[in-house]
This record gives sequence, C-alpha cells and structure tokens, in this order.
Amino acid sequence: MFLRAGPSISEYKEGKIKSIGLFFEKTISSFSRSFADLFEMLWSVLTTPF
Repeated sequence: MFLRAGPSISEYKEGKIKSIGLFFEKTISSFSRSFADLFEMLWSVLTTPF
C-alpha cells in the first residue's frame, strides 16, 4: 500500500492546466482591452477633420 502526501498526478495536471488556462485568459483579455483602446484611439485620429 502506497501513501503519498500531496495531490495525485491527475489532480496535479488538472491544477496546472487550470492555471495555464487562467494565465492565457488574463493575457488575452488584457490584450483585447488594449487592442480595443488602440483601435478607438486610431479611429478618433482618422475621423478627426483636419
């Protein structure tokens, strides 16, 4: 009988995948927010009459 202190391999992998997914989610959302801001700024510059 084997006793281990800590999560099983599948629990560890699942946690790691969740943290990677969360990291990508945060990165993508911040990127899309900054892209939207940039697009808005460019649009306002392009539509400003000279």
